[in-house]
Amino acid sequence: MSRGPAVIITEKDNAARRIAEILSDDTADTEQVAGVSVYKWGGKRCIGLSGHVVGVDFPPEYNDWRDVEPVELIDAPIDTQPTQEGIVRALRQLARRASHVTIATDYDREGELIGKEAYELVREVNEDVAIDRVRFSSITDREVTEAFNNPDEIDFDLAAAGEARQVIDLLWGAALTRFLSLSARQLGDDFISVGRVQGPTLKLIVDREREIEAFDPRTTGSYSPTSKPTTAAASRASISIATRTATRPNASGTATAPRPSTRHWPTPRPPRSTP
Repeated sequence: MSRGPAVIITEKDNAARRIAEILSDDTADTEQVAGVSVYKWGGKRCIGLSGHVVGVDFPPEYNDWRDVEPVELIDAPIDTQPTQEGIVRALRQLARRASHVTIATDYDREGELIGKEAYELVREVNEDVAIDRVRFSSITDREVTEAFNNPDEIDFDLAAAGEARQVIDLLWGAALTRFLSLSARQLGDDFISVGRVQGPTLKLIVDREREIEAFDPRTTGSYSPTSKPTTAAASRASISIATRTATRPNASGTATAPRPSTRHWPTPRPPRSTP
């Protein structure tokens, strides 16, 4: 059984600092572990990640765009490797001797996946330590205290949903990016980037641009004393009236606007005499 401190893992450093302040009654100190800030008080240590500290990618043999067909990426194996090596090193160092570990990442799907990634990093160096999960919607004294008084377990199903999104992003983006770039013969820095979010976003932009190009600025509404003008006609009429009144000349020949508070025209000032 490990006899080291209990370790709390949050999603970001600012969350770790704030949670340490709440749980320690502002007595926590800061120490450096592998170059990463860790907040300590009593028998506890709190470390913040930097979002995802591991990432997914294809093995090196799939890196050559010319030798690997884009379709081959669909069934290619996927590796998980550290992307924030300093934070991963610090977490492993703390976890190796931890007597207990609490995952306190954000309360959403992505936070659950980040928590699962932290869970797996802990398990790589400490197979026996107890690991639980706390959830809170905001980092306030009441919510944090209540969450730590009522710990739960990691929702591996929710984390799997986040992981599926991560894998789809990789497969979709890598396969289509390579396919289009190779087809257009745009490689190197000039490659064509495609992604799961980029495609629909580009479609929205194109649709909007086409609406703008197809817009007919001519007046299509009509007005009579017994009927209300269309919205477009009313807007144009308002602009026309505002333009005329805003440029009404005063005695000195300059434009004067009505005062919003009184809706009366101000008394014109006499023109400034020249010496």
